[in-house]
Amino acid sequence: PYSVVLRRDLTEPEDDRMLLLDEGEWNLLSTGITRNLLGAWGETPESVFSVGTDGSIYRFNGSSFNIQPSTTDKVIRAIHGSANDNVWAVGDSGIVMNFNGLTWTQEESGVTGNFRDVFAADNGDIFAAGSYMIRRRTAAGAWSYMPAPSGSWYGIHGTSADDVWVVGNVGRVNHYNGTSWISKQVPSPKGLRAVLALAEDNVWIVGESGTILHYNGE
Repeated sequence: PYSVVLRRDLTEPEDDRMLLLDEGEWNLLSTGITRNLLGAWGETPESVFSVGTDGSIYRFNGSSFNIQPSTTDKVIRAIHGSANDNVWAVGDSGIVMNFNGLTWTQEESGVTGNFRDVFAADNGDIFAAGSYMIRRRTAAGAWSYMPAPSGSWYGIHGTSADDVWVVGNVGRVNHYNGTSWISKQVPSPKGLRAVLALAEDNVWIVGESGTILHYNGE
């Protein structure tokens, strides 16, 4: 599964406004949520998670939004999963939350900096990016720093644990090939805020001032 924003046609503005693209038309959903929502991910249209301020986590079941038990009041900025029983959320002060299909639990990440995005690979590895750091959690449960070029990172995504992209300030783009991070030159110095890898040769990046970048493998 990919980010629900693109694959499941759902996007999340601030406060209780959420929009659903249905048969080419954007429709406003009534959520009852009053906190700012900052990220969303879903495996199916009947199972969509949203996260935001005050440690808030919500789950959409296809008709309504239900609040999920959370053990933090920190801002949760991003969420991603490889399946409905392997969902990860990250945020301020190094907060990491995991959903195993039944309950949410908080996990020690080993850092106190702010995470801004997370990518859950199909092999069980987790990649979290933030303010001048990229952390990786192996399927065995160990978190560690990844030796990567310095940068204030905002978005991370990939197709596998051996194909991961991270983007950040002043046009910084790096690609992980399973062995090392390689810096990529892009035709824009603007701050880059999100990345979506649909395939190894089909990667989209967006950022400030309407910046849209596409990588086709060349």
